[in-house]
Formats: sequence, structure tokens, C-alpha cells
Amino acid sequence: MEEMDKMRQRTAELEVAEDERKRAEERNLHLNAILRAVRNVNQFIIKVKGREKLLQGVYSKLIG
Repeated sequence: MEEMDKMRQRTAELEVAEDERKRAEERNLHLNAILRAVRNVNQFIIKVKGREKLLQGVYSKLIG
């Protein structure tokens, strides 16, 4: 019986660890998307002249 309790406990620990891993992976994906958007905006700022074009382009890069 003690062995079965240990197995249940270990299974519960593994499930918690898996949930934490999934959350961390989702957070990494989100942060990578933010970094990509910042990089794209920075590259756009360097290329574009004119305030209106710049604002429109930055806006479209951030939402798109």
C-alpha cells in the first residue's frame, strides 16, 4: 500500500511539473512575439521617413 501512495504522490508531482512547463513555454512564446514586434518596429523606423508614414507603419506592425 505504501508503494502505491508513493506512486500517486509522484504522479501528482509530475502533473504539476508538466503544468509549470507548459505555462513557461507559453510565456516564452509570448515574449518572443513581443521581441519580434519590437525588432520589426525598430527596422521600420530606420527605413521610413515622414511622421505620418512612420506612425501608420508602426501601428500596423504592432497590431498585425
